[in-house]
Amino acid sequence: MDKLFKRTPCHDLSAVLKKLLRDLPQPLFTVELIDAFYQSHGVKNPNDLVYSLNLLVLLLPVEHRCTLEALLNFLKLVIENQASNKMSIHNVAMIVAPSLFPPRYVHPRDHTDLTAQVNMAAICCQITEVLLNNVEKLWYVPMELINQLRRQSEVERYRKYKKKY
Repeated sequence: MDKLFKRTPCHDLSAVLKKLLRDLPQPLFTVELIDAFYQSHGVKNPNDLVYSLNLLVLLLPVEHRCTLEALLNFLKLVIENQASNKMSIHNVAMIVAPSLFPPRYVHPRDHTDLTAQVNMAAICCQITEVLLNNVEKLWYVPMELINQLRRQSEVERYRKYKKKY
């Protein structure tokens, strides 16, 4: 395989990766969550946006989450080599966003409205850029959420104890 990869043009490998992502039985962001990922563009505070995306990533099934993590880490390596490959974060986001947000799942209400389609594509690129800029922050359960779960667990234990006696 290594010999084959070395002989294959990078554009062909890129096309295969995009096709693989587009042909998944369901999108990487899942049918249930893809609209929530798209709607995250409405969060204006950058820190809140990253937090929102972090929580959405944590809601993904483990297979999707692990695949997304591997993909984003690979794309970060591509971006780190932009001096030789000309693939800036914006360029990578433009190339991969349609595979992360397939048009059959994310589209304007009026399929004939070209302006709406262009705006949606731009938003998908922006979200993809945020994901790429924050790869290291997307996989961890936030401490405040852990604390909230602990408090909830303590309340439940107290209720059970109180009922018992």
